[in-house]
Amino acid sequence: MENLAVSESLLMENAGAAAAGVIMNRFPLGEILVLAGPGKNGGDGYVAARHLAAQGRKVRIFSAVPIDSLKGITEENCRLAVQCGIHVSCSSVSSDEEIVWNIRKADILVDSLLGIGSSGPLRGEIARLCSLSKEAGRIVALDIPTGIDPDSGEADGNCAGAAMTITMIAPKTGIAAGDGRKLAGEVIVAGIGFPLPRNAVPRIRSFSPEYGRLLPPHFPEDIHKGMRGGAMVIGGSALYRGAPLLSVRSFLRAGGGLGILFSDETSCAPCSSFLPEAILESGLFSKSDGEIAETLSAWSERIETVILGPGLGRSDRAGELCRLVLSAWQGNIILDGDGLFWLSESGDRFDRERVLLTPHEGEAARLLRVRPEDVRKDRISSARRVAEEWGPVLLKGAGTLCDDGQQTYLVTAGNRSLAVPGSGDVLAGVIAAFLSAGTPLLESAALGACVHGMAAESLAASKGFDGVLAGEIADEIPGILMRMRN
Repeated sequence: MENLAVSESLLMENAGAAAAGVIMNRFPLGEILVLAGPGKNGGDGYVAARHLAAQGRKVRIFSAVPIDSLKGITEENCRLAVQCGIHVSCSSVSSDEEIVWNIRKADILVDSLLGIGSSGPLRGEIARLCSLSKEAGRIVALDIPTGIDPDSGEADGNCAGAAMTITMIAPKTGIAAGDGRKLAGEVIVAGIGFPLPRNAVPRIRSFSPEYGRLLPPHFPEDIHKGMRGGAMVIGGSALYRGAPLLSVRSFLRAGGGLGILFSDETSCAPCSSFLPEAILESGLFSKSDGEIAETLSAWSERIETVILGPGLGRSDRAGELCRLVLSAWQGNIILDGDGLFWLSESGDRFDRERVLLTPHEGEAARLLRVRPEDVRKDRISSARRVAEEWGPVLLKGAGTLCDDGQQTYLVTAGNRSLAVPGSGDVLAGVIAAFLSAGTPLLESAALGACVHGMAAESLAASKGFDGVLAGEIADEIPGILMRMRN
């Protein structure tokens, strides 16, 4: 409105008309019940109802507030709907049974109760209508399902969700993360005749495979292994011997060059058989601090990245090793698993430009000194807080978030087959391959998560969602990269 001097009434008319057009196209038959709120979202619902009725659809509207209390253009569009012969009544004078009867009778329930300006828990008649809406067969929400926090995606307990969300101009943050990602259903972006202002900056950016395909390094035909970049995985313990092996394996599978395992013989010995392509540096826990620093220095001109933490354990020596590596290594560091535990324990801060943190929600909660459910409720803000306090972060989970304190990428590739032991170790190795080949840190994180997720989708298509092993995810990666490049 400010940039183009567009009237609010015109935008509402266009929004309601666009929503009606989508509904007519996707659901050309059946009765429609609109639940309209007191604000602008309710106004969109009144406009949509008028356009649907004009095309011969049977439409009824329940207003969450007395009609005579409506104001401005919402009141104007309510009046126009009534003048066009649409039955509008206040829901508060109807019993639960009557409302549920109308909800069940309708083929489509249009949710226009609250839009993106809402905040806090649902209350009063809005909460009642949302709860009763759970009886609906098909819900179409306008802009965002009522009860979804527009910023965090957290759902109110009364939120009924939607089978489809018609969102205006651009996708909204609340339907991209948290509960909103699941409860929004199919998301359709409807144009309303005006583009986003050129200076508009999105809260988060969706990292798509189409964008990701531009980022993997392309090597010449006369390449040698050193040109692919190198990475050292520092981790492994008597209890978690295989974790660092998975990281090295996925690094190599993602196109990495020199893959080095720096661990004790408990991990190095099986690696020589499991992954003979890896280079082995033994004696991690037996070497002195000086010897470890010398090992890092000896490889500093041949590798770009250290993955610190997979299976490292929580012994006192493991904590000392983490602090030593974080202070001694001047290249890129991907901090994963037990490395994140020791970072949170020490509270030390390091160069944020070279360290990527890869926590799940519990590890992020430890870094922020909050409960895991606090992170789960608002993953977007939590990722930004970790990035601002500790440095660039990849927050694992459904809807992976990569944040460097300035911008956020959302990666939606993946499925539940990633929720297996060792999956995070594989992800760290994939990221290291891109980072070591020269891809910028945040883009390496997002690309790694995208490829990791696409590998899971490919495996699920052939083997199902359950029973997938982390090593299989790693072995699927070359095929994913081939498809992306092609």
